[in-house]
Parts: sequence; structure tokens; C-alpha cells
Amino acid sequence: MTQKQDEAEWVLANDHASTTLISLVYDPTDRNMLVAALCAFTSVEVFTALKAQLEKNNSTAYSMKAIPSVGDKVVFLTGAGRGYFTDKQLFDDFRARAFAASFVHKGAGDPRLRPGASFYVIPFGNDNPEDLFIERLIAATPLPVQREWKSYLFSAGGKKKLVSELPAIGMPTFKSAFKVSAVGWEEIVTDGLKQGLIQFVE
Repeated sequence: MTQKQDEAEWVLANDHASTTLISLVYDPTDRNMLVAALCAFTSVEVFTALKAQLEKNNSTAYSMKAIPSVGDKVVFLTGAGRGYFTDKQLFDDFRARAFAASFVHKGAGDPRLRPGASFYVIPFGNDNPEDLFIERLIAATPLPVQREWKSYLFSAGGKKKLVSELPAIGMPTFKSAFKVSAVGWEEIVTDGLKQGLIQFVE
């Protein structure tokens, strides 16, 4: 399902600044919204400039772009306004001012804190995508969904296009990332119960 771009070194840039892009996930169904990115910075000023661009309220403008070192397949991106978690980590074995920074859409957090028609599942490290998916879905829907149903719901949701894998470029930092609809699960749950594919566990 993942639409991997050609192997290349990438740069994340706007009209005023650019930096090394290690990994990127974006949402083509929402104006190429930047969903998650990991970048390497050697300047706090560049980090501040790119972060400010992402946090601008005019998210309809394609103001950011991911540029490959080879080829001409530039990915034009939009930002989510003030809708990102950010985290910085110094490179101990690199130049003194160098650090990595991640930008993760707040839609990948607790859906109760950011309700909407959909949410994101962004696995890190040893995170299990299905575990994150079911936790988020339980928080997003009023249906009596149970954790034991995760594999069935994840698979059935994919077939019904309620779960869709997002395109990624660069290194697989975020593993497989998904966009999940917060609505439309009633039929899937009902069919699963009728067919005995899932059941309520006390």
C-alpha cells in the first residue's frame, strides 16, 4: 500500500530556508498535508524559520516542499497551522550545534483532544500499528469497540477504505503511517459480530 518515493537524499524547504529531510509522511487527500517529518538541523535559525512556516494559519498554501537530490519529483506540502508536536534531540557525535527535530501532526495524538472526521496513526520505534490504531479508534468512536478486535477492524477497515496507508519518503523512521476515519465503523462491527469474527469479551 505504501507509495515509496525513489531512494534519494531529500531537503525540506520553503522560500527562505532549507534543511536535510530524513523522513517524511504526508496526506495526499488533504492538500499534501505534512503529517510527520524528521529533519537534521545545524542552525536554530533554520529550525525556527521552518517551524514558523508550518504553524502559519494559511495552511491552504503549498508553502513547503520536499526536494530530492536526484530527479525532479518535488513534493509540494501544506502545513497544519498550530497543529504539530515538536521534539528536538542533539547529535552527540556530530557538530556541536547539530540536532534532529521531528514535527508530528496533533491528529496523531489522542482524538479526544482533537476531535474530527479522521485521525492519524504514526508508529515510532517498537510501536505496533494495530495497537496504536485500536487505542485511537476506541477514543474516537462512541461504539463499544474492544481491543481484542484490532486485527479484524484494521483489516476490514482497510478493505472499506476507512484505513489508508500514507505515502512516505526518506528513511522509514515512522514505519507505516495511516489515516483512519473516525466514522463509518458501524457496519463493519455489526458484520463482524454477526459472522462470529469478533465477540464481546468480559
